[in-house]
Amino acid sequence: MFRKTGIVLAAILFVLSSLILLRAGRETELSPAAPWDLVVSPPTGETAGEPAPYVGEEDKPAAEIAVAGPHGQLVGAPYVTDVTANSALINWVFRGTAATGADEQGWRGLHSKVSGLRPGATYYYDVLRDGTGAGAGRFTAPPASGSFTFMVYGDTRTREDVHRQVAGKAAERSPAFVLHTGDLVADGLNAKLWPGFFVAGQDLFRKTVLFPIVGNHEKNSPLYLRLFPHPLTYYSFDWGDAHFTMMNSDVGTAAPTKEERERFWSEQLKWLEEDLRGASSARFRFVALHHPPFTAMGKRQGGAKKLADALAPIFQKHHVQAVFSGHDHNYQRHIVDGIQYIVTGGGGAPLYDLDSPIPGVTQKVVKVENFVLAKVNGAQCAMEAVALDGSTIESFVIHSKSPAKAASAASRAKSNLIKSRLATAKTN
Repeated sequence: MFRKTGIVLAAILFVLSSLILLRAGRETELSPAAPWDLVVSPPTGETAGEPAPYVGEEDKPAAEIAVAGPHGQLVGAPYVTDVTANSALINWVFRGTAATGADEQGWRGLHSKVSGLRPGATYYYDVLRDGTGAGAGRFTAPPASGSFTFMVYGDTRTREDVHRQVAGKAAERSPAFVLHTGDLVADGLNAKLWPGFFVAGQDLFRKTVLFPIVGNHEKNSPLYLRLFPHPLTYYSFDWGDAHFTMMNSDVGTAAPTKEERERFWSEQLKWLEEDLRGASSARFRFVALHHPPFTAMGKRQGGAKKLADALAPIFQKHHVQAVFSGHDHNYQRHIVDGIQYIVTGGGGAPLYDLDSPIPGVTQKVVKVENFVLAKVNGAQCAMEAVALDGSTIESFVIHSKSPAKAASAASRAKSNLIKSRLATAKTN
């Protein structure tokens, strides 16, 4: 009898100790449900005290994890940013009077960094961990090489119902990540507008990674950096064999004085040169900025020319294959010196007329809501401009080199690891 009682007591103690360890996991950098080599930091933001999100390579029900509920209501869906080969930032927004630390508009942003990712692996997460799935999402870490699909769109600043439709249609295509070309909201300084962006885009955001840039409607707002924390409003990243340079072309709101704005632009151009020079081994080099260097809107061609004069020679020098922009609420494609200049500003803002195609440069112009889907596969990238109803506006293919040189380019464009091994072998 005493032996049986001892066994029962030991079992009870084991269960209790397990529960204590599970709860204690919330106080450490390790999510208790995640693999032991996956580190999930506690949320940072306007306040602390929330449990770390569940993150793992299995789509496990959040109900399996017993944690205290969060404070406030989740806005739309969580979203993932700043993804690298081994880390990512999971973000979410709470609103309501119960949202501890919320600003005067009643919302706050939280961020949890995940490290220890495996290239090409898909991860599932849940920021609420309440069993409902409302806070669940997934993302894929960048592969070292191989094929992938990404999506580009912008100017979602008004008509949230249209943004919802565009995002929903894009979500059906399952892009690995999304480039947003700016003007996320109509007035970045108005805190009331930001929740609508995440609600409208939730079907897309919870399934992918978001890489945004600022537009003129963000107005250099500190709220943007609260939601997308970055040391600078321009940055770059790699995905597989492609390099992406994300610029801030809204110089007019970048600083309060003319001298500071000129310095901001000069420093960014210097960074641009260095960034593209460092990506010379990438098969593809893509650039995104809000304002288009080339446009078929007559009243905007003067400003576009100034931008083109500053940027086009740099793009040509460093063999950029495509430049994505927004600002003009329509779809456009131009080719200058072999570079594709694609305008995809049809994410929800009122559409603009196109009255001045550029002779010998403009390839396609359509006044329509749209997004662009790009599929990178080896030495080619197949692009499709898609309308709101899902129909194809146009499709075309770009190559990492000219078609005749694609084979030799493919043999040279190896991963950094392989290059390092070859160099070591030659030395020895």
